[in-house]
Amino acid sequence: MTPRTIRTKLRAKNIRYKYFSNVAYAERFMAGEVYHQTLAYFRDYEVFVFCTSYARSDELIAEFKAVAYVEILRMASFENRWKRSLPKGATSFARRVDYYPPDDGPGVTWALPERIATSKCSRALGHPA
Repeated sequence: MTPRTIRTKLRAKNIRYKYFSNVAYAERFMAGEVYHQTLAYFRDYEVFVFCTSYARSDELIAEFKAVAYVEILRMASFENRWKRSLPKGATSFARRVDYYPPDDGPGVTWALPERIATSKCSRALGHPA
């Protein structure tokens, strides 16, 4: 099944893609709703996560079992909307994910919530070791 593409007419250089396993979620996202989850295993920290990708690929569509994806064309505008949706007093940051080889483990990043939230084993989502 080919996922449904939900686009705006505006074009930009700095495009990101958000994959959805449910078309209704994509449509609500386009209507302005932002859903984020906490990484519950950070016992004393409340880290909110919203992942996007620089790539639109069949591999990511399959990996996320996506039935829709949204092109985020105005990233700065979206980032402001996302920050406004966070609980009062929450802090935020944005950074690329660092992939580490399975044999290396995450290293010292385990002690830094802002780093471990963006560190993933290279086996995740088909990334090579």
